[in-house]
Amino acid sequence: MYARAWSRTGDEQTAQDIVQELFINLWERRQDIQIQTSFLKYL
Repeated sequence: MYARAWSRTGDEQTAQDIVQELFINLWERRQDIQIQTSFLKYL
């Protein structure tokens, strides 16, 4: 995920921030998320 974010933004810090925010969001919604496929495909 980091590599993809970095390739799209071209900025290491921005890529790190994007991935961190994504995981924070997933953690906060962990009780409500129902993954029907694999977690990797979900991401």
